[in-house]
Amino acid sequence: MARTADNPIKRLGRQVWIRALRINLSMNPELSSSGRALKWAGLERELLMVYSDSASQGRLQGVRGVVKHGNDPRRLVRRIAQSELGSAPPAGAKQVVRGVSGRSAPGETKPEKSVYWEIPIDLVEAGEKLCPGSASWENAYLWRLAYPALPSLEDIRSKIAELKARLELCSPSLDEYRGLLPEAKFAALSRLSHAQLVKRYVLSLKPLAKHPTADSLSLLAALVAECYVTDQEVLLQLHRDAFHKAVEILLLHPLMADIAAPFRDWISLPVLTGAWQFPAVYHVSSLMEPFIPFEAWAKMLHKSGHIGLQSCCSPPIDQHRLK
Repeated sequence: MARTADNPIKRLGRQVWIRALRINLSMNPELSSSGRALKWAGLERELLMVYSDSASQGRLQGVRGVVKHGNDPRRLVRRIAQSELGSAPPAGAKQVVRGVSGRSAPGETKPEKSVYWEIPIDLVEAGEKLCPGSASWENAYLWRLAYPALPSLEDIRSKIAELKARLELCSPSLDEYRGLLPEAKFAALSRLSHAQLVKRYVLSLKPLAKHPTADSLSLLAALVAECYVTDQEVLLQLHRDAFHKAVEILLLHPLMADIAAPFRDWISLPVLTGAWQFPAVYHVSSLMEPFIPFEAWAKMLHKSGHIGLQSCCSPPIDQHRLK
């Protein structure tokens, strides 16, 4: 993968995070001190006030870099001249001596150096305090599934279980309904046709698609990936349809308009088209699969004429050793 600083998917994730934060605050204005919907400058001032009043003083530009370029919102620094600091500096601030920026006014002589306070800022942390749950966008599993190499099936399934728990969802098997439903209802449930099962399953996905969040989009993408790896065609298509609807609902918001195209190209398209490499080979124990040496397996492949065939358990075959 590319370095974080140059990684377009990482940068896009940050751009989605800051927009989703503003959207959430617009929908819940009571979370902000002003009690009304915020523009970008207002959002930044609100985030910086989480640190202290002093951190929100002066000209503000940090959020703009996240919005436009996906700059790292966890590594911002506010630099305020000591003479302009209106209150005590927050914890973690340090004094530095730097050259004075800006032009002098006519007849004014500025000193070459001045004392500043540098305040480290983590906008994601501030956003989480302001709007709990907003940080989930920054490291959503969705971004991991946009890369060509899929995680292992175990990792995907483990993440699905984690996301289901966070979304307060479960998926009971038919047998788990036994004893919980009246006998007649359980009998009717067990006799559902394939078409009825599909309809029932699609209905269960609708809330995830209708209200896209970092966790719901990540869950739908992970379900697509799992069915892709395990070759479950019906479920694969159902999950793709739900994921596509969720993405389009997310991108309908005007704040998402300027990043809609890269989101579709870099995130949505790989999931919908299955443009993935299969995960690395992993081991599953079985009584039917006892261990044999690589060399013995390679000789069997050679003897049967399958020289070019690679098994899930075989290393690259050294043709010269078999001659």
